[in-house]
Order: sequence, then C-alpha cells, then structure tokens
Amino acid sequence: MSDNEPLVVEEENEQVEVRKQKLAKLRDAGQIVYPNDFRPTHSVAAVIAAAGRSSDDEITLFKSVGAALEDLAAGIAVFEALRQA
Repeated sequence: MSDNEPLVVEEENEQVEVRKQKLAKLRDAGQIVYPNDFRPTHSVAAVIAAAGRSSDDEITLFKSVGAALEDLAAGIAVFEALRQA
C-alpha cells in the first residue's frame, strides 16, 4: 500500500451499515428520528424593530465565518442580548 492510497477501515463501513439499519427500523416503526420542535417566538419585523438603528449613521456588519454552528451561536448571542435589553 502506498502513502497516497486512501485508508478504508472495514470496521467503520460495518458500523455505518449497522447505524443505517437501526435508522431504517426506527423510521419503519413511525418514529420521528430527528424531530424539529422549533417554534418561532418573534417575527423578523419585531427583531428588526427591536434592533433598529437610532440614526442613519449606524451600520450593522455581519461576517459569516463559514461554520454554521459558529454562525448560529453568534445569532443566538445577538438574539439573547436583544431580548434582555
């Protein structure tokens, strides 16, 4: 085996297959495997109104870092700050 050949671990492939089988069984049984219980509490308009600018000189900047989890954490922090204000 050369250094450039991808390393495929047979045990990992078997583990993935077992997980897929378990997932299929849960779905076949009617189980909602990844439920989405998200219920919005505020409208976009309400959030914008709460975070509105006090003057036209204020600028809001947002730079996505490309990692959804970090973007979500930043959004939650902003939301919580607005909610507590």
